Amino acid sequence: MKKIINFFKTAKQKISDFLFKNRYGTVMVLVGIIVAFWDFTSKFLFDGQEFPALKGVFSIFSTHNTGGAWSIFANATWLLIIISILFIAGIVVFNYFLKTKTYFYAISLGLLLSGAVCNLYDRIAFGYVRDFIKLDFINFPIFNIADICICVGVALLAIYFIFIAPKMEKQQKLAEQTEQEQFDKQLQNVEHDDNTLNLTEINQEQIEDKNDIKPVEISKDNNSTDIENTQTKTSTSSKKTRTSSKSKSTNKTTTKSTQTRKTTKSNNKVKNSTQTKKQSSKKVKIDNAD
Repeated sequence: MKKIINFFKTAKQKISDFLFKNRYGTVMVLVGIIVAFWDFTSKFLFDGQEFPALKGVFSIFSTHNTGGAWSIFANATWLLIIISILFIAGIVVFNYFLKTKTYFYAISLGLLLSGAVCNLYDRIAFGYVRDFIKLDFINFPIFNIADICICVGVALLAIYFIFIAPKMEKQQKLAEQTEQEQFDKQLQNVEHDDNTLNLTEINQEQIEDKNDIKPVEISKDNNSTDIENTQTKTSTSSKKTRTSSKSKSTNKTTTKSTQTRKTTKSNNKVKNSTQTKKQSSKKVKIDNAD
């Protein structure tokens, strides 16, 4: 059960992410589904019917149009099929490369594409388009719901590209400029920080050269045991230096004592020799006197 629940959760998350990334495309598809439903149902219900729907405004009058608007290219079904396919493909490509999009744009383009697809289906399936709406207050060609959607979509797209899209482009340019300025400021701050760090490192090296001290760098992530080990190492090194200095001092004192002993011995010898000389000279004087 847990695996099934996790599967459905992941699938739901993936679907929601996909719909959010392609939100404008999903809006177009939803608009197309709604338009196709109403267009096909109305054509099915009113095909072959003739009656006044709203007196003085419009009536239901079913006709089969083998041409385009105002019966242009009558009986040229395959030519109209090719033209409508190329038109739909061009709109799809244009939508793919367009950067600035809104829900208003998606709805208007969805109306245009869905109306064109519905009429294209009629031409491919029947060889003509099923029209049934006739205006009573004006001499106007008979049309259907797909034609209404095409006209409304074109009008909304014109409003979008004339009034909405230029404002959005200006806003995007301003946003890009502000982002670029913020990025440049961040780069300058980073370069300034790097320069200050380099200066501090140079000063530290100069101080170390003067004092001949190598600072022990301890990282924040090290444990207290590492700190204790460094302390013990420094203490042992200081003890070694002290013992070596003591041994040197003792050696110096021993050498000095030996030197003093030697000098005293030589002095004693000189004194003894002088005394013997004096005694011998006295003896000689006594012998001469006798």
